[in-house]
Amino acid sequence: MEQSLKEKIQNKFLDSKVVLGVFFVSCPLAQARETLAWLKEEAGFIFLVDLTALDHGPDASQRFEVKYNLLNLEEHLRILLGCSFDTSNKSSLPDIRDLWTNTDWPSRELWDMFGLSYAGQNCKRVFNSEQHPGHPLLKDFQAPQLEDLLVEECEEDLLSQDSVWSKGEKTYWQDVKASPRGASLIGLKYFEKEKLIQSARVEIGYSHKGIEKLCENTPYHLMTRWTSKLNSLCSETINTTWLRSVEGLCGLEVPEKSQAMRMVVLELDRIKSHLSALRHAIREAGLSDLTDLLTMQIEKLFQLSFSLTKRRLNSEFVCLGGVRNDYPHGWRTDCLKVLKQADKCIQEVHRQLIRSHQWMERTKSAHITPYEALDWGLSGPSLRACGVNFDLRKVDPIYFYGDVDFQVPLGINGDSYDRFLVRIEEVFQSIAIVNQILDHIPGGDFYDQEQVDSLKDLSGEITVPAGQIYTALEAPNGELGVGLVANGSGLAERVRFRTPSFYCAQAIEAIFSNLHWDQAWMTVHSFNLDHSEVDK
Repeated sequence: MEQSLKEKIQNKFLDSKVVLGVFFVSCPLAQARETLAWLKEEAGFIFLVDLTALDHGPDASQRFEVKYNLLNLEEHLRILLGCSFDTSNKSSLPDIRDLWTNTDWPSRELWDMFGLSYAGQNCKRVFNSEQHPGHPLLKDFQAPQLEDLLVEECEEDLLSQDSVWSKGEKTYWQDVKASPRGASLIGLKYFEKEKLIQSARVEIGYSHKGIEKLCENTPYHLMTRWTSKLNSLCSETINTTWLRSVEGLCGLEVPEKSQAMRMVVLELDRIKSHLSALRHAIREAGLSDLTDLLTMQIEKLFQLSFSLTKRRLNSEFVCLGGVRNDYPHGWRTDCLKVLKQADKCIQEVHRQLIRSHQWMERTKSAHITPYEALDWGLSGPSLRACGVNFDLRKVDPIYFYGDVDFQVPLGINGDSYDRFLVRIEEVFQSIAIVNQILDHIPGGDFYDQEQVDSLKDLSGEITVPAGQIYTALEAPNGELGVGLVANGSGLAERVRFRTPSFYCAQAIEAIFSNLHWDQAWMTVHSFNLDHSEVDK
């Protein structure tokens, strides 16, 4: 009888542990590449979700641990492979870019934040400037003084156009943002010839928020002040992902009513995010009437959020143990009314877009195959637009997602048109989910004070049992994951955020090849890249 995949993993990794359905395994660093190749080629873990590291501190014998997050899409099985090593092996990481293309930026991040690299790696920082002293996520990192962070102006004027003549045709580099230290999403340089982009270079910019470092120095119950800033439009989604990791380690079960209320804000986040992406693209296409229509609808959603959380952006409605308050009087009726208007709005927008020659011309581009999407680490609507039927709400349902009726929209061509179409269809499905939940809100408490109090120590601080966990949610832009390593104190030892926009931005350089400039910016909007998610 053929062994199941779980049995194969348990036989190969005798020390494997399972936490919330995730296999945590380990192997020596010298065997990492061989093990990773086996997991991909023999065990079917073709999707590398994330690559990160952990510093146990200068006193630990095995100071560093690099972690590989892999996913088997057919079996819906996830595995986290950890490789521990000491400081003498800081430059001995395996180069696995031939196995997974999307490990380029994460490998640069390991050097930037931890000083870890593989032999022959071009150690170019991805988040911080080259002049930044030290590696910020090391436990013994000393924060520099402000004057130490001031760097000389770049020798190259990034706004200038350096014209070059070749074979009688003018070609040039052009930059689209004022400074690599600005708060913009990306600095993009492209080589244009005959109005087509021949090559592109994406620079994130040096606006690193340091949220992971901040979270490692913040009590658990105050962490949402930072997590809510990872994406202003879907802060409740990020907060929920973080809280589920803490609740999972503590074994805390939130009340059914708060589960349903969390689902409502999760889907409202998805609607706001998708409509915002569509609005930016429509504005780029010059369709002002539809832009105004979407702006008014998004404003109504903001007002709905304000009446519930007293904030338009960066809201903190969900909390450890449930949600902060019950629905205000009349809120559910207002929500249903706004969603009914949103349904009519998106139908009208879709009807006019498919009749727009300008829209169709700009979006029928940037085709991505399913294999390319997985190789670059794309997820969410960007992956489903290629025809890959993978939605965490279906394959790993939380709360009441397994009970509500909704469909997973899929594309065919994997182009910008399909990415927008998937987002439009997901708005309809999210509206259907919220309607079903609001019609059947469970009774009972929205917050479990007794369970939360049981986690507090004598000083009133919340402590989390030692252990590690990875939780993921289907965020509007794709898989949003939180890796938490706790040491039994009131502070986390390591907090890792796997943000979908980071991997989408990495793929832009390859996708932009042979695109017209107008099509290129429409492609950026189709991925809905968020500043904070990329440069977190």
